[in-house]
Amino acid sequence: MQPDLSTEEAEIVQRAREIARRDVLPIAAERDRNYPPDQAYPWDITDKIDAAGLRTLTVPEKLGGFGARHLLQAMVTEEIAYGDLGVAVSLDQTYKFTRLLTVNNDIRPQLAVFIPSLTEF
Repeated sequence: MQPDLSTEEAEIVQRAREIARRDVLPIAAERDRNYPPDQAYPWDITDKIDAAGLRTLTVPEKLGGFGARHLLQAMVTEEIAYGDLGVAVSLDQTYKFTRLLTVNNDIRPQLAVFIPSLTEF
């Protein structure tokens, strides 16, 4: 079964795949073995994920994001998890909290605080 992705969505999944294989996977095992837990998270990878537009996937378009549907979110998370499950879980938590902050219109004060800082990178 092939997922029903638009050309743009397929390109986003491909970007996630490339980052996972080129940037995440080569350093994952070494970081797990040799870094103290408080230093093991690869923040430089987060910068690459952000530069590829993957961090703000679930931010609605009207707020400056892509407005990704759940299928795309799951596929991007799966690709990143190929490289490092911890990085994928962190990214997925960003997606979940973004949805929580943007689905309910009664939380406008939180939107004003958190969404601009998420989309300004």
